[in-house]
Amino acid sequence: TAFTSAIGAGLVAEYAARFRLNDYTAGLAEIRKASGRLFVTIIPLLAILFIYAEELLWLLFGGYEDSAPIFRIYLFTILTLLVFPQSVILGVGRSSVVAGFSTIELLFNLILSIILIQVLGIIGPAIATVAAHFLFTFMLLIYCRASLSISIRDFLPDAKTFHLSWVLPLVILVGYTLKKEVALGVWGLFASLLFVGGLITIMRKKIL
Repeated sequence: TAFTSAIGAGLVAEYAARFRLNDYTAGLAEIRKASGRLFVTIIPLLAILFIYAEELLWLLFGGYEDSAPIFRIYLFTILTLLVFPQSVILGVGRSSVVAGFSTIELLFNLILSIILIQVLGIIGPAIATVAAHFLFTFMLLIYCRASLSISIRDFLPDAKTFHLSWVLPLVILVGYTLKKEVALGVWGLFASLLFVGGLITIMRKKIL
């Protein structure tokens, strides 16, 4: 989250003046490029963290493996941070819009958490948080389309990035095999991360 937020802040700082003049061409090109690089970097890592949630919690905290289902749900919040409509809205000087949508997100999260915790238990607020993140991002994208005439497609990675999505099943297969079939435990996590690191290096070169 901190990593993606830093990238978004950098985009605001670099292109704010152009955004205020309704010159989106260069800024949106950089946003798509940043989004594409994040997709090929973070999505495979998320897949491995999803598979090895128990091992990661044990490695970091010496226990709490029972929290793995909640951790897995929260991982999906990262997906909403891979696009940057907020950078454009802040860049044109409409921080009040972001604040308004953030308030809606907070209220939605609170209400849905209260409802779901009674139905699903402690896992309910995790689901509510993910849903609120997706709602917030969706509202920002719709606002950009309606008020700034920027298509949702302009915020998404280009086709070249999506063509590299074939590696995701491969990452899942390798990670799952090392965990379930070979039963390497934490060493399987390290081996999977090394494998993913090599794939990410190859993929990033292809989209540069």
